[in-house]
Amino acid sequence: MLRRPTLLVMAALAAACAHHAAPAVAQLAPQPARGVVADSVAEYVGWYRWSFEHSEFVACGVDAGDRPWWVVPTGDAMRQRDSLAAIVAPGGQGPVFVRVRGIAGGRVATGAGHMGGSTRYFRLFAVLDMRKGDGATCPARA
Repeated sequence: MLRRPTLLVMAALAAACAHHAAPAVAQLAPQPARGVVADSVAEYVGWYRWSFEHSEFVACGVDAGDRPWWVVPTGDAMRQRDSLAAIVAPGGQGPVFVRVRGIAGGRVATGAGHMGGSTRYFRLFAVLDMRKGDGATCPARA
């Protein structure tokens, strides 16, 4: 007799977990390059530059007053960046045009990053694509 209530409770928990898992997967879907999806995993396209005292990302389609973002890459993202840069911009440190996945934090009133020169922190999880560019204009088709 004890098995039946336990099975019912387990079935209810499994159904509840399955119901709540769907929105988390939807957050990982690619996002349009317009606007900021703060505090959620999203894909962005734009310019990335890294060097001594620089770790900046300028997202395409974002208000001019909301850039650059200070990039905080994971170890995997750093390896992806360096591997792609060895092919795309040997010896370079950007700027390069990238498609990335990460979390843009909320705007920081006092500034983020080195000397407070950025508007927000950007936790970089993956560098999905990288190519050369002028560092100033976003391509018509990203």
